[in-house]
Amino acid sequence: MNGITGDRLVGDSRTTAGTCAACDNGTFASDGASNCTANTVCGMQVGGTVGDRLIGASRTVAGTCAKCAVTTYALDDVSNCSVNTICGMQINGTKGDRLIGASRTVAGTCEVCKNGTFAVDGASDCLANTVCGMQFNGNEGDRLVNASRTFSGTCEPCHPNTYAVNGTSDCRINTFCGNQVAKSATRAAGDASRSVAGTCDDCEIGTWGENSAADCINITECQGTTDGGTTKRIEVINATATADRTCIECASNFWVAIGDNKIVLLIQLVVCKSMVQLEID
Repeated sequence: MNGITGDRLVGDSRTTAGTCAACDNGTFASDGASNCTANTVCGMQVGGTVGDRLIGASRTVAGTCAKCAVTTYALDDVSNCSVNTICGMQINGTKGDRLIGASRTVAGTCEVCKNGTFAVDGASDCLANTVCGMQFNGNEGDRLVNASRTFSGTCEPCHPNTYAVNGTSDCRINTFCGNQVAKSATRAAGDASRSVAGTCDDCEIGTWGENSAADCINITECQGTTDGGTTKRIEVINATATADRTCIECASNFWVAIGDNKIVLLIQLVVCKSMVQLEID
């Protein structure tokens, strides 16, 4: 190779035929009469040495290029082998199972994560998208926004007047509170938010409400007498934050209007009236 015609002939004379020298290293010829040419040019295995893909080469055989080792590839025989694309794992799958289309001549690509999962890149394992609760009167998981196969997504805050203690919880209505006696003043403590139910203030001093959702009303004053005479009506059960005070019941044949405070099962008025008055009135 790169010599002159017939320069492989050695030992010839007028009395000796001579022989053909072997081709130089890196070259070959199928027989002595043929010119030497370069052995096949091959690339390198990953982590190997230059040209180590060449196999079967000799001074009489061109040789061939070995395939790249498992998990490596090269586009052709003369190229050095490189590692196939590194891919993560599908959720509940096996290591690297996102790799598709890989071979000894193709790098391969990473499959997209399955629905409901994500990975920030091809080399990462797929994880479940963020788990979110439901908006009030909404659909399961509808608080999840901006989720994709490459982004986990986030949980949307609950809508106004509703709350959830965290992103995975369903939204519920904030605590409903009544009003103080002054209707312009709500009993809401002001601590309600999109993550806190909120609480109701107690009724102001001198008023009461059956529960936190009820409007406060003034505590009944015990006035007048039980019989239209000198026996005054007095308090028998103290008022509480959730119950009106109870005044002593009316005497026999005396009545009270519906809606005033009561004791046992008898309805009585702040000022008791006689049955006679009732008939006259």
